[in-house]
Amino acid sequence: MTLHRHEALLGTKRVRWREAGQGSAVVLVPGLGLSGRFYKHNAPAIAAAGYRFIVPDMPSLGGTHGPHTGVGVEGSARFLLSFLDLLGLQHVHWIGHSLGAQHALRAGVLDPARARSMCLAGPTGGHRRRAARIVHQAAGIAHEAVIAGPRVVGAVLRDYVRVSPLAYLSTWLRASPDEPD
Repeated sequence: MTLHRHEALLGTKRVRWREAGQGSAVVLVPGLGLSGRFYKHNAPAIAAAGYRFIVPDMPSLGGTHGPHTGVGVEGSARFLLSFLDLLGLQHVHWIGHSLGAQHALRAGVLDPARARSMCLAGPTGGHRRRAARIVHQAAGIAHEAVIAGPRVVGAVLRDYVRVSPLAYLSTWLRASPDEPD
């Protein structure tokens, strides 16, 4: 099953997403700097299980327009809810990957009636002081790069080279003080 790329306007801004399958919507919120393209190997299994698998590119990261200085957790969550409106989705299964877990969780807090379920895969955040949290997250990225292997690292790097370093770092730093509700 192929993950098809789509684009539309959300207000005046271009939004890009990928999707495959039919059925109840599963919205995977990407990790920092990753586009929907990174999740192409997840699509066949989720679509074959009878779900509509949707992965938006987040604002400023991937193909969705956003500020050059990135977007915080609250802004990302509001984008996700507007994105659901764009697609006419009332209820979804959320999967938040890495930093995307904070965005999905906040979207669920802002509009709990839309969440059928919530899965947080490798969530960031936590209860450390901000500086310690950033160091811990950076170490986690390095650790994952070592254990994930060259194919995964190559896929991550293909997305990272397409993202503005300012948007990447600003989005990461804006998310670092966020505490889940």
